[in-house]
Amino acid sequence: MELTMNKYILLVAVFLLSACDSSYSVSDFTGNHELMEKWVIKCQKVTNPSDTIIENCQNLQKAQMQELDKATDDIIKNMGKKRY
Repeated sequence: MELTMNKYILLVAVFLLSACDSSYSVSDFTGNHELMEKWVIKCQKVTNPSDTIIENCQNLQKAQMQELDKATDDIIKNMGKKRY
């Protein structure tokens, strides 16, 4: 009986740990397109977000804006260059 209870406690602990989301910063998302893609989908599909998920979605948006700003700056810089 004790072995079964230990297995039950272990299963509950594993379940609780797997349900927790990691917290990601803007710099974690910047340049990591795989992580960005994962979280874009997660942010679109979430129905009852935890505080961590809300924070991650906000940081994802900030990272996307930084990458868009950088790409826009690169385009503007290259507009004045002659192409042969």
